[in-house]
Amino acid sequence: MEPQHSKGVIGKGGRVPTIMYDMTLHYEGLRWYDPDHASRAAPVVRVPSHGYGGVAPTHAVARESRSWDRGIPGTRAIARVAAHPPPSDHPPSSMAWTIRFAAETDATQILDIYAPIVTDTAISFEEEPPTRREMAGRIRSTLERYPWLACEEAGHVVGYVYAGGFRSRPAYQWAVEITAYVRPEAQRRGVVSALYAPLLGILRRQGFINALAGIALPNDAGVGLHERFGFKPVGVLQDVGFKLMRWHDVEWWALRLQQPRDPPDAPKPLPEVWAASADLMETRQ
Repeated sequence: MEPQHSKGVIGKGGRVPTIMYDMTLHYEGLRWYDPDHASRAAPVVRVPSHGYGGVAPTHAVARESRSWDRGIPGTRAIARVAAHPPPSDHPPSSMAWTIRFAAETDATQILDIYAPIVTDTAISFEEEPPTRREMAGRIRSTLERYPWLACEEAGHVVGYVYAGGFRSRPAYQWAVEITAYVRPEAQRRGVVSALYAPLLGILRRQGFINALAGIALPNDAGVGLHERFGFKPVGVLQDVGFKLMRWHDVEWWALRLQQPRDPPDAPKPLPEVWAASADLMETRQ
């Protein structure tokens, strides 16, 4: 049995994570499995439709690139989203945002955001930035099953968020890991919040049960964002990554997307809910 992220310890970041009592993480043997807290009922989590947030990092995972030549409509703009009013210490922006599914053609701009995070920070544990071709492959292979959204402002991608499989074994197929990154100049303007709301809605429609995010500590912006969206801390892995000549803790956060069914239906691949997802990218002033 693979270990579960169900109990927390005190990390060097000073946070005392709680026990996540609604972590029915995988389905095995005709029941949802949570060995420590199987008898406790899971609360219903209501996700706010907006909020302010900075970068919400988890490490990027390179996935196998497979050919995907099926044309799916709606690859470009889905809806125009007005930028949320920023905090008072930031000047207001009159630019409108476009929240849409990412495309392989976004690889260069997405790599512009991601590459400095790889080379200059421990937000991502990847050590070498991918090439433009590799990034395009990641986008393509992710969209075969999971959502990858981009926030575009004045023709430029200012942030993105995507989901991926938590683990490869079939029992974990109802759990996803979420990753988000934002350009430095676009942080604290609500970009990630504008991306998270539709992403979580799409994941619910696909039938996923739990969304997880790993945050390299310290990261107050990432912690605050996940708290606002109802994520709960489920544990800190101490000194789990070594990068930039030091050890780093990673705190795991989890959100119950919906109640599990017995037996569950397999999550739907993204193409099956693609066309029906436009309403989740609502316009807000």
